[in-house]
Amino acid sequence: MRWVKVFFASLGYLIAFCVLTVIFSQVIDNFITEDAMHHFAWFFGIYDAEGILDLYLNTAMSVSALLAVGVVYLFHLYIRQQLRASE
Repeated sequence: MRWVKVFFASLGYLIAFCVLTVIFSQVIDNFITEDAMHHFAWFFGIYDAEGILDLYLNTAMSVSALLAVGVVYLFHLYIRQQLRASE
């Protein structure tokens, strides 16, 4: 029966990760302007439109995934703390 709990817990973490990644990527998309993208790409020596877009998308998705992992880990710690307190 323990494997069922582990399965549903992992499924919940996976769903939370996907939802948080989408939310964080949309937040990043709303805050970043076109000028900011160009300056960020020019810092790395990228001047063509396709390279700028690739760099922006890769960076935005990496940052949102890292933020999502951090938030899911904090959820995990909070759940463990609450389970220990209820025992």
